[in-house]
Amino acid sequence: MPEPDRRPQRRLPCLVQSFRRLCAEGRLEQAVGSLPLLARRGIRLDAQALALLLQQCLRSRAVGLARRVNLHLKLTGFKNALPSKTFLANQVLNLHFERRRPADAQDLFDRMLKRNVFTYNVMLAGFAKLGMVRSALQIFERMRDGDRDVVSWNTMIATLARGGSCREAVEFYARMRRSSGIFLNHYSFSGLLAACVRLEQTDLVQQTHGQVIVIGYLSNLIISSSIVNAYAKCGRISDAGKMFSEMPARDVLTWTTLVSGYAKCGDLVSARRLFDEMPERNNFSWTAMIRGYARNGLSHEALHLFAGMLKEGVSPDQFSISSALCACANISFLNLGRQIHALLTRTLSNPNAVVIGSLLDMYCKCGCLEESQRIFDHTTYRKRDTVP
Repeated sequence: MPEPDRRPQRRLPCLVQSFRRLCAEGRLEQAVGSLPLLARRGIRLDAQALALLLQQCLRSRAVGLARRVNLHLKLTGFKNALPSKTFLANQVLNLHFERRRPADAQDLFDRMLKRNVFTYNVMLAGFAKLGMVRSALQIFERMRDGDRDVVSWNTMIATLARGGSCREAVEFYARMRRSSGIFLNHYSFSGLLAACVRLEQTDLVQQTHGQVIVIGYLSNLIISSSIVNAYAKCGRISDAGKMFSEMPARDVLTWTTLVSGYAKCGDLVSARRLFDEMPERNNFSWTAMIRGYARNGLSHEALHLFAGMLKEGVSPDQFSISSALCACANISFLNLGRQIHALLTRTLSNPNAVVIGSLLDMYCKCGCLEESQRIFDHTTYRKRDTVP
C-alpha cells in the first residue's frame, strides 16, 4: 500500500508562519494579499490572528485593507461567529465607524454575546466622531458602573462639550469624580475646560485650575495649554498670561493662543511682543496677529505682517487672506487688494463665504462696484450650478 502524501500537511504551517511573519513585520499589504491563498488551501486562521491584522490595518489608516480583511471574514464564515468573538467583533465595530456606518455597528453591538469595556469605548468613540451625541449617551448609560473606565468618562465629557451640551458635560465630570476606582488623567480636563469656555464660566475654569494643581498635573503641557486657552477665551487674559509665564515648556499652539487672546482684547503691544518672541511660528500664529491688527484698525501693520508671512514662505489660509482684504478695504488700497485677489485665485480653488464677503467689501470700499457685482454674480452662479 503506497505511503500517503503528507506534503500538504507539512506546507500548511509554513503558510501560516509566513502570514504571521508578515503581520509581525507590518507588511500589511502582503499579509492581506495572502488571505485568498490561505482560503483556497482550506487554512482557517483563528479569530485572534484576524483580529490583530484588522487592528493593525485600522491603526495604520489602511481602511481599504481592513475592508478586504472584512470580506475574508464573510467568505470564510467568520461573520456568523462574530457575536461570540469579542476581540474580533471589537475590531469590526471600529471598521464600521471608520466607514461611517453606525447602523451596522449598532446591529453588531446588539448581537454580541459578551461585551467588555473596549466594546463600549469603541461605540462611544465612534458615535462621538460622527457627532451622534444622544447615541453615545445611550451606550454610556447601558454600561454598568464597574464597566466604565476613565476613557469612557473622558470620551463622554468631550462628546457632550463638542456637541454643545456643556452643562451636561460639567455634570458628567462631577459624576466621574464621585465614581469609585476612576483615576483622572490629563484628558479628563480637556473636555471640561472646553465646556467651561462655551459656558463662559470663568469660575469653573478657576476651579478646574485648582483641581489640576491639587492632583499634580500642572506640569502636563496639554493641561496647562488648555488652561491658558480657557482663560484667554473667557477674557481673563491676565490669568492666561500668568499661567503662560509659569509653564515650564510651551508649544506653538500655546504661544498662538495667548497672542490671539491679547489681540482680541485690543492689547496689540503685548500680542506683538509675544509674537516676536515665539521660537517658531506656524500659519495660525501669523493669522492670529494679522487678524488682531486688522480688527483693531491697524491696517498698515496687518498688511506689512501679511507680506512678511509670504516672504517667510508660509502659505496663507482663508482667515489670513480675509483679514488682509479687510485691511485693504479699510484704507482703500485697491492695488494691493487686486494682488491679494490674484493670490487667492492661485492658492484657493474654493474660497469660503467669509473670504468672498471680504473680497466684495474690498472692491466696494475701493469704488469698484462693477467688479464687486461681477464676483457676486459669478459666486451665485457657481453655487446654483453645484446644487444637486
